[in-house]
Amino acid sequence: MIHEQEVRDSRILIIDDEPDICFLLEARLKSEGFSHLLSINHPTDAARAYQHFKPDIVLLDIRMPGMDGFQVLEKIRELEPDSY
Repeated sequence: MIHEQEVRDSRILIIDDEPDICFLLEARLKSEGFSHLLSINHPTDAARAYQHFKPDIVLLDIRMPGMDGFQVLEKIRELEPDSY
């Protein structure tokens, strides 16, 4: 069984081209006790951030300029092909 504190210790990567959205998501998550958060606004930085931060979950915008969320997922899958 997963304990509540284990969930709150999760590493969460937020990827959205709108800084205000990242700010709001971070604020909401922090108010719920999450503290291991990383937000990025450039989808081209997503794979590198994923590799270094090693998140448990990714909150990902689908519509972004330059690289959409599905393309970001493809890059992440290349890093961990056996991961879901």
